[in-house]
Amino acid sequence: MIVFQAEHVEPILKGEKTETFRLWGKPRVKVGSIHKAKTFMFSPEFFAELEITKIVKMKASKLTKAAAKRRGYPSVKAYKEAFTRINRLKKWDGKLEGYAVTFKVVKYES
Repeated sequence: MIVFQAEHVEPILKGEKTETFRLWGKPRVKVGSIHKAKTFMFSPEFFAELEITKIVKMKASKLTKAAAKRRGYPSVKAYKEAFTRINRLKKWDGKLEGYAVTFKVVKYES
């Protein structure tokens, strides 16, 4: 299971958001694995099933315009603002390290 903000459901289903950046200490998913995409952790409902296609450990500072677009945002600035808000950070910290997880929708609930 991977939890997303409600604002990400539509971009994921439209294929506009194909990557997420997670502040995990170690990967919690594997390439080729399939996970239910949810908006609430403890809910049995999910909006899609995602296949993990790539995982890359990286620093947040390595964010590019192309990566911001894969993560569902039109610019690096928009992504940084959303990431800071979603993760309840006081400000953007490029030193944070985590995993860029690329995925594709293999099934969705309508």
